[in-house]
Amino acid sequence: MVRKSHIYSVLQRDDKTLKIYYDGYPDNPRKVTDAYGHVVCFYKDRDLGDQHDIDICKYITWQGVCVYDLRMYLTDECGAVVLCPIYPYDFMTRSVGTIRPTGKWDAGLSLVGFAYVTMADIRAEHRTDELTPELLDEIRKRLEREVDRIDAYLRGDVFRGAVYGVGGNVLDDDYYGFYGAAGIYELIEAAGFAPDDVRGSG
Repeated sequence: MVRKSHIYSVLQRDDKTLKIYYDGYPDNPRKVTDAYGHVVCFYKDRDLGDQHDIDICKYITWQGVCVYDLRMYLTDECGAVVLCPIYPYDFMTRSVGTIRPTGKWDAGLSLVGFAYVTMADIRAEHRTDELTPELLDEIRKRLEREVDRIDAYLRGDVFRGAVYGVGGNVLDDDYYGFYGAAGIYELIEAAGFAPDDVRGSG
């Protein structure tokens, strides 16, 4: 994981200032309380997914994860009903995503895991047994967001924020755990600011 700790941005609203920093010591996004679904990820020596007892040797070949076998296991043994693939992008930086890379220099051409939900997850989170096209689209987007959070964690793009008043007095510094570009907007909203607020100086 890349560690960054410098300031990212400054926003000004009336007499309050929001400073957004890179979080130098972020939590693994799969360890936080709002993690969605499940993630099984065999990515080098990194503990990026959830804890599991899957024997990695059964699903890893010299080309990477055996997609069919792992998908079947998650479907038959774990009850997965919606799955989202995880691919590595390793040539220039450690990164993962849900789209199979096609670039000539991308080393991560083989899948390394899945993010998925079970019917039990869907009942608990969405209060329904009916898998409508709209719900399936929402589930896939949320699973993709979980993979995006893992990717941001790997790249060091995790943010924290603090709100300051006149004279630099700290009014609120309890903004932690915002992952990636989407997390920046979530942080700004949580702090009561807007993305188009006038930028101040660091």
